[in-house]
Amino acid sequence: MLSEELSVAALPLFEGLSVEDMEMIAPLFRRVTFPSGARVFSKGEEASDLYVLESGEVGICVPLHDGGYMDVATVQRGGIWGWSAALGRAEYTANATCRSETTALAVRGSDLRQLIQTQTHLGRRLVERMAQLAANRPNGLREQVMQLFEQPDT
Repeated sequence: MLSEELSVAALPLFEGLSVEDMEMIAPLFRRVTFPSGARVFSKGEEASDLYVLESGEVGICVPLHDGGYMDVATVQRGGIWGWSAALGRAEYTANATCRSETTALAVRGSDLRQLIQTQTHLGRRLVERMAQLAANRPNGLREQVMQLFEQPDT
């Protein structure tokens, strides 16, 4: 049960939630592990799960028209990825690949959205936390684009 695991309760998404809140959301989450190099999902796949990183590192990249990829974010402990599922989008908009052995908590986007609608107090807290995490995430895409503009013409 999530409420019994201090390491999980210390993750930013869950930090400070009451025991009752943790007991309510615990059944929605499941622990998943991926080996280094595993693709969690690809752009265009059905957006089913949102993930909260417990350990490891996950790279988020978007495929380019020339066949290459552009890194847009690195997810580290406590970070969230798979936002498309939480937002109710049909498909993921990027690729997510494990850069090291990874352990995460996964929740079905539909279950999370239902919790937010039916348990408004808890739902509001979770949405606020997710928004804070998104706002505090380093903007890798902006940095990548700025680097492209700073490179001299060849």
